[in-house]
Amino acid sequence: MDLKDFGTDRLNMFAALAAIDSAAKDDRIRGLCATSTSLSMLSSADYEELRAAVNKFKMMSNKPTVFYSESLDSLAMYHFATAFDKIAVQPLGDIATGMSRNFFFIGEFLKRWGVRFEKTQSGKHKSFLDTFTRNDMSSENREQQERILSSVYQELLTSISSAREISVKALQKVFALGPFNSVQASSLDLIDDACHAPDAYRRGFQDIFASGAKGLRTVSFTNYITPLLLTPSAERVAQIVKDKDGNELLESTSSVFPSNLTSPEVPTVRRVELVPVVTCHGEITSGKSLSKRTIGAETLCRILAKLESKPQVETIILRLDTPGGSGIASETIWRQIKELRSKGKKVIVSMGSVTASGGYYIASAANEIVASKTTITGSIGVFAMIPNIDRLLEKYGVSVDAVSRGGNLEKALKVDMMKVRRRVEIMNQLFQHRVAEGRGLPRKLVDGLAGGRIWSGDDARALGLVDHLGGLEVAMMRAFKISEFKPDIIVFKEIPCVESPFFSGFEPYADTLGLSKIFQAWESLSYLFELRNKLETISTAPQVEMRADLSGLESIVGHP
Repeated sequence: MDLKDFGTDRLNMFAALAAIDSAAKDDRIRGLCATSTSLSMLSSADYEELRAAVNKFKMMSNKPTVFYSESLDSLAMYHFATAFDKIAVQPLGDIATGMSRNFFFIGEFLKRWGVRFEKTQSGKHKSFLDTFTRNDMSSENREQQERILSSVYQELLTSISSAREISVKALQKVFALGPFNSVQASSLDLIDDACHAPDAYRRGFQDIFASGAKGLRTVSFTNYITPLLLTPSAERVAQIVKDKDGNELLESTSSVFPSNLTSPEVPTVRRVELVPVVTCHGEITSGKSLSKRTIGAETLCRILAKLESKPQVETIILRLDTPGGSGIASETIWRQIKELRSKGKKVIVSMGSVTASGGYYIASAANEIVASKTTITGSIGVFAMIPNIDRLLEKYGVSVDAVSRGGNLEKALKVDMMKVRRRVEIMNQLFQHRVAEGRGLPRKLVDGLAGGRIWSGDDARALGLVDHLGGLEVAMMRAFKISEFKPDIIVFKEIPCVESPFFSGFEPYADTLGLSKIFQAWESLSYLFELRNKLETISTAPQVEMRADLSGLESIVGHP
């Protein structure tokens, strides 16, 4: 199977993990291959989850795996590649051996155009507004960005060291001399071969050719999971098994992937449980989720309320990938999760690439939190930003006039920053209270972890902000552990947080069906509608937001 189409922004981690797991037991699948061109837009946390899935695939199937790349432009991608049996890079390609984070500041640019911001925030580490008001990094932000970078780098270094069987100390010395071209990297044992794709696959899958195969026929990830189109959302039937060393693993026993099954019979078991996996991506907003770019409080709460009324549902997994957003919307979702728990439901939050600020506010209401080691989380804090464009309007001769009935128009239009600051402080205190209560931490400790500070998943686990390290599969395994029903089998059903579930279910397969342009048009219209609402809101009231600064995560999170 070729992990083609993984790197698009339509990557569905739920389906991806299920497909790889199914391929391990599918006799028609003789091996697994991947290319960097199809994986360039993934984050470090995404790579981490997929890397674990590839390692599990190898252990469960003994099938060969090959990674080919024209160039390995990021250390996170190279980290993922080291999970494969063979790594090959084009003869003229390069291999990155370091990480960096670049931040852009437009404070001076806006000042020259007559735009300034009235701002207030809780804590010096809440750095989102720095992009618009500063020309460089604050000392507090620099400290935390260096800490995050060091934490992620050390994690990647340790994993790569183990996979390539090179000591950490030796690897550090080698990386300090990089980057390298593919020939140099091959001589240093960082990769296995400097060659073109046909040679890489012929050498990597030589056992298959030795068995009499005359050539390789690949099936892409998208085509492999096309049978998912039969339903608006995906299902995965799984159980917990143990490997030869006694470690517990999640194993698919049956699924809606009929092309993967030689025998579609449902296993005979005594206890079966249904666990919904609600997937949420993007900015947290009030109202509805019209696309995958936002987490609408109205949409998500409606989904959770519906699950609350289902007696057959005991546990819910909430997959969050968000930098935060509206404080009011975050509180609304938090309350709905608490309502679920008051009715005896259990909620497990699985963090994706980023679950910070308002995202962490929501997560704090859950029974358990699971995060990857390279997840970006925390950012416990609040800010408000009020744009002032008076000078810009004056410069270009634009004036504003109005009529009104009732109240004092001049007083209503004038922003009272003292009131805004009090509102921010009230919301910040409530945020810290929610975290302390939800995580069972002393308030004084939470105050020290707050102030907008961001943490890697690894650090967050040590600080008590996260319960378990791992990806979505670890969250699924936790569903077995915390269930009072003690099921033998769990049917995991994905429910996307979007107002068009029919579209969302078919979206990952748009290329296969020739519907890409339809989905692109839908996404564009939805995004413009959301942007219009956002601009209208900003222009009429000061915004109190819970959001983490992700402007410098290109090299770690992988977003432009």
